[in-house]
Parts: sequence; C-alpha cells; structure tokens
Amino acid sequence: MLFFMKKMGSSTFFGDPKVYLSLLAIIVSFAAFVFTLANQTEQNRRWDALNIGNVVIKETEFIKFNSMTVAEARATNWGYNVLLLSNADEPGIVFTINALRIFDANTNELIPNSKFCQTVDEANEEIKDVHRLPADIIIKRVIKGRIGMENIGKTEVRNLSTIVTGLMPDGSWSTYFQSAEKPNLGASQNLNIPMTINFTLEGNIPAEMTFQIKWEYQDANDVEHKKSQKMKWIRSENK
Repeated sequence: MLFFMKKMGSSTFFGDPKVYLSLLAIIVSFAAFVFTLANQTEQNRRWDALNIGNVVIKETEFIKFNSMTVAEARATNWGYNVLLLSNADEPGIVFTINALRIFDANTNELIPNSKFCQTVDEANEEIKDVHRLPADIIIKRVIKGRIGMENIGKTEVRNLSTIVTGLMPDGSWSTYFQSAEKPNLGASQNLNIPMTINFTLEGNIPAEMTFQIKWEYQDANDVEHKKSQKMKWIRSENK
C-alpha cells in the first residue's frame, strides 16, 4: 500500500507524454502565427514601398527670356547690366533668365496688367501706357522659376502643400511661394510650383542662389509626410 502511494505521487503533470505533445503543438502554432504576422507585415511594407503615394521633386528650372543670337544681344540697347547665359543645346544662342516689370514705388506691388519688357526703353514705354508718372514707378528684374513635382506612387496623396524660400544675403530666408490651396495628387500626376524672385534694376543676379522647398501631404493610409529639400543654382553653370 505504501509502495503504491509512492508510485502514484511520482506520476506528475509533466510526466504525461500527451502534455509534451500539446505544448509542442502550442509552440508550433505560436511560431507559425509569429511567422505569418511577420510575413504579412513585410508584405504590407513592400506594398507600401511600391504603391503608397510619394511626392518627389522631378525637375527645376528658371524660365528663359529673350533668346537670341550673340550678335543680336550685342546690338540690343538693354539699358542695364544684363546677364546673358549661353544655351548648351543651341551654340551661338544666348538668353536671359529675367525680364523687366514695373512696380508701384509706394506699395512695391506689381502694376496690374503691365507687360514683361526686355529693355529699359520698353519698360519706360510701359510706364506711359499705364498712365503713371516715372517717379511713382520702380523697374525691377523679375526671375520666374518652376519646380516640377510628381507623385511617383500608385495611390493618391491628399492635401499637398508647398512652400519655397530663398536664402538672402543677410542670412534670412524670404518666401517665394506658398500654397494657397492644398490639392490632391493622383498616381503619376505632376504639379508645377512657380516661384518669382525680384531684383532691383541696379543690382546684379548673385553668383549662387540657395533655395529650400518644403512639402507635406497625407497618403492613402492617412499617414502624414513632411519633406524638405535644399537646392542651389550656380550662375557659372546655369543649373
């Protein structure tokens, strides 16, 4: 009787082979679950990488004005110290990256309905056409730029906003463009961001200009993205 009770006491819970089989099945099931979850997460990550909306800068440029031959440029009475740049695609052709516009001397605002001009003489004629006194007008150089953006993802992005700033000589940043609206951008769609830079007629266009563009949007998963990119234009290379 004593021997029988001692033998029963040694038969513990973990002594039953069925327990080990059950534990093994649980471990295998848990491992399979973790593997499946990790695999699904990786698949989702890959799907997002390939398909989620992604807005990038595709190209940047300054708009060319007054394209002409070198001989025509030399014969033109510009009326100011014009910057002429060569055209690598067309030997013998030069152009400017600025036009002349007329501004109100008191408000510093562009005169409504005034035209782009090539020379100071043309700008003075424009002042007469808008029936303003020369003393009330400032002639400025105006540079027009374009930043091309594209959604390279395969799903739409929403509420795209952009701001373009430029580094000033005193180290501060001046705003050249800021979104008034926040458009959506579908897959492979493009958006052109304009920017305008004004210089005095007497001042020279800097040898280098530094810009920063910041943009924000939400992707199809409602995740918010904030990006920024600095760019530098080098006059000697014109790029």
